[in-house]
Amino acid sequence: MLNGFWKESVSSSDQDNGSAELWSSLQSGSDCQVRYQLTATEWVVKDFLLLMNIVHGHSGQVPYAVDLETLGRISVLVDYYQCQEVTQLAVGLWIDK
Repeated sequence: MLNGFWKESVSSSDQDNGSAELWSSLQSGSDCQVRYQLTATEWVVKDFLLLMNIVHGHSGQVPYAVDLETLGRISVLVDYYQCQEVTQLAVGLWIDK
């Protein structure tokens, strides 16, 4: 897990692919000093944001159901970041739907 200040990085291709609103929201963060940067250029931005909402306990931002493709991509992220335990409840709900 990262400690201290950090910011997320979005690939330039994601900036051009209809995620301008998300990109601007990531860029408009606080003016605090950044000590760590998490570069995530290989992931679908919406899926990564969904995972971050789960990890950080933003349950109001987590849907009650996702399609099978999204579930597969989220599973790859969960495996990559080794966060099975924190995502277990959300993924369990999605599989039951």
